[in-house]
Amino acid sequence: MTITVGTNAYCTQAEFEAYACERGLSVDWLTIESSLVLSADFIDTYYNFKGSPAASDQAMKLPTTEVSIAAIKKAALKAVELQQAGRLTLDAATMAGALIAAESKSLDGVGSKSVTYESGSQVTYKPRTPELDKLLAPFVRGSSGLMRG
Repeated sequence: MTITVGTNAYCTQAEFEAYACERGLSVDWLTIESSLVLSADFIDTYYNFKGSPAASDQAMKLPTTEVSIAAIKKAALKAVELQQAGRLTLDAATMAGALIAAESKSLDGVGSKSVTYESGSQVTYKPRTPELDKLLAPFVRGSSGLMRG
C-alpha cells in the first residue's frame, strides 16, 4: 500500500515512528499502514473543519482554506497511536460480539427504539476520544465543531 499524505493519510510512517520513539511507544509494524489510513478516515468522519476544501477534487477533508494538514499533525499522530492501541476504531469481531438481550420499539409519534445488551458482552459504540477532541477543537467549525456519536 502506498501512503500519501493528503490522499489517504494525514501523516507518514516515518513521522509516526519518530512520534512513537519520542514517547516510548511500540509500533505494530504489521498494521502500521492500515493504522495510518484508518486514523485519517476516523478524523474525516467525525470532525468538520473550518473553511472550505482547498480543491474541489481532493480526496480528504484537509486541507481547507483555513486549516492545513500541518496544523493538525499532532492530532493525526495521536489518532494513529490510538488506532495502534485498539482504541480508535472497533474491529468487526468486536462489533459482532455484542449480544442483544431485549429490544423494543415505540410508535407513539416519536418512533423510539430501546436495546438492552447482555451483561459482559462487547461494546457496540464508537469509543470516545477526548484527546483528539481537545487537539482538534481549535480547527473545527462551530462552538464545539465536533461530530461525535
